[in-house]
Amino acid sequence: MKISLICLGFFLIFFSGCPSSVPVSTEHSETTEQGSKIGPNLAVVAADPERGFRLSPVAIQFLQIKWSPLASGPVFSVPESSIVFYQERTGVYLQDEGWFRLIPVRTLAFSNSKTTIESPQLKPKDLVASEGVGFLRVTELELSGESHSAHAH
Repeated sequence: MKISLICLGFFLIFFSGCPSSVPVSTEHSETTEQGSKIGPNLAVVAADPERGFRLSPVAIQFLQIKWSPLASGPVFSVPESSIVFYQERTGVYLQDEGWFRLIPVRTLAFSNSKTTIESPQLKPKDLVASEGVGFLRVTELELSGESHSAHAH
């Protein structure tokens, strides 16, 4: 119930627009099919099928999205909170120059709130979301139109 109320508040505040007194990014998306879900005064300032989506600095701060760099690879240890289970797959959100994109990973081990993963799409020093991951997933589902028919843990 608590998560549902948080998600509802998130959508009411950020997909409806941020207060005009709060500075947000002025970057625009070229995608018109998303309608009013993307724009300079909204939480999501841009979306791209290849790169993912960008959140405004206000949204990142409000949702407490945090990320950390990966250590040496090709196998990486990430916080358990970084892992997203979706459509019978596992992934992490890569933050690349302000863009968030879900990267499929293979989980190798779980121990002490850490998960060992591997993915050919990840390399040392890549930034992986470690907090606020649920909000990133909800945002991606809402942007794709899957939020009403999909369920992720």
